[in-house]
Amino acid sequence: MSGNSSDRPIQLKWDGGHVVITPEDEDRFVKEASWAVSACQNKLALERFVRQFKDDFLVTVHSWCVQQGDRVRGAFVPIDAASHLQVFVVTRLPRYDFTLSQALSDLETRLFEKSWPCDVLQIPDGSMESVQTFFDPERSIQVYGDAAISSHESRESFALLENNPG
Repeated sequence: MSGNSSDRPIQLKWDGGHVVITPEDEDRFVKEASWAVSACQNKLALERFVRQFKDDFLVTVHSWCVQQGDRVRGAFVPIDAASHLQVFVVTRLPRYDFTLSQALSDLETRLFEKSWPCDVLQIPDGSMESVQTFFDPERSIQVYGDAAISSHESRESFALLENNPG
């Protein structure tokens, strides 16, 4: 162990159906053993979900964007626990790209078949303000595109990416 506070284990003590949890700051929590088991199971399930989300969902979206790179400027997945999964694909055209419709539908179908039901939506290239009417880039995962798309330095327009496509 490195001695880092996050490397030090918490102390658990089982006491006839209850668990006493004492973290490093010496606060003590007394919980039923079933609660402690459930908390551990939830933590493992969350870790598994995050790993699958990164390794499967995000990789699938990114790979699709790379294949469509001549028509796609960026892709975002908003992080909103109260909502269902959505993918926003920002195109290189200032208007709706009808030639991309079938490919977007194919991506949505592929994700659904992998047990990732979601909406895949197209947003024409435009100002950051117009993009923000669909989602908040600051609370989103940018799956594809130049980091300047969502950075504070380039909120005015995606036009800065013309010289540096993602």
